[in-house]
Amino acid sequence: MKVAIHWDTHHADCIAARWARELNNRGVGFKRVNLLGPAWVEEINGCSGVLWRWGHSPFDKFWAWRVLYTIESYLNIPTYPSIADCWHYDDKLSQHYLLHAAGAPLPKTYIFSDRSEAFEWAATTSYPKVFKLACGASSGSVLLVQSRSEAEVLINRMFVEGIYPTAVSIPDGKHSLLHRCWRAILREYRHENDKGANPWLWRSPQFGYALFQDFIPGNAYDTRITIIGKRAFGFRRMNRPGDFRASGSGRILQGRELINEECIRIAFEVSERLGFSCMAYDFLFLHGNPVMTEVSYTFMHTAVFNCPGHWLGDMTYVEGQMWPEVAQVEDFLAKLGG
Repeated sequence: MKVAIHWDTHHADCIAARWARELNNRGVGFKRVNLLGPAWVEEINGCSGVLWRWGHSPFDKFWAWRVLYTIESYLNIPTYPSIADCWHYDDKLSQHYLLHAAGAPLPKTYIFSDRSEAFEWAATTSYPKVFKLACGASSGSVLLVQSRSEAEVLINRMFVEGIYPTAVSIPDGKHSLLHRCWRAILREYRHENDKGANPWLWRSPQFGYALFQDFIPGNAYDTRITIIGKRAFGFRRMNRPGDFRASGSGRILQGRELINEECIRIAFEVSERLGFSCMAYDFLFLHGNPVMTEVSYTFMHTAVFNCPGHWLGDMTYVEGQMWPEVAQVEDFLAKLGG
């Protein structure tokens, strides 16, 4: 058995290297391949499976689903991530439809493809509301909308000019909503968000929809549950000071006692229902009950490793740290029959 690993050349992490190390520890051969090269079909010939951690960049998103879909669906070679794991990655519209269909507990969400319908809703709904672009990481492109006039600014921009997503969250309340939107556009247009104008990060404007959710007050943190096979890892992410957003804050608290186990049960159920092999879930609490706000097949692996233990599918708790790559390789080899 031999496993192909796409070796990232523009990501600073070492996930591919940890996969390779774990395969080597298990006596399984691996081959470094370039799934972005002209001969990748020939390169993976004879391999039993393919691993590629593709990340949060327009470049990766452009190529990954095309390549992985071809490998999994037409070459009949298992991949990690599977298409089920990642087709909705960094796409909050797709995630909402998928999770809603699966019966997951979600915040009340309002999605519009027609500007006039969005304006009618903005005139009658209550505030505050949370506005989101479909893409964006670390709370980028997530804003708290306090009034009808602010909602209409966003709706009009989304259906007339579009809004560029930003991977860097602007502190809420630091600027007026209109100014924040304009800054996001200018930052991307001038490539000021990345000194040196890194082309891997260039993004296109989001256009033609509006996505709002009910604001859920009283949450000083969110709970991140990462399901890998029959294992669940959990930690808290505290909000930024004076902000309602936790994603990307870097303020992580570890401890078994901090995790509401109902979040784990829900995450296990959704992963089983949707056939996910690996998925991170973000939870807030509404009237004491968990609601799921976002999912992601990939994540900061060191935060998962720093968990003091993990839960199994029967809710047994296992003490000790574990690299997620170890769990991913173990499950992937079992899938391959190795």
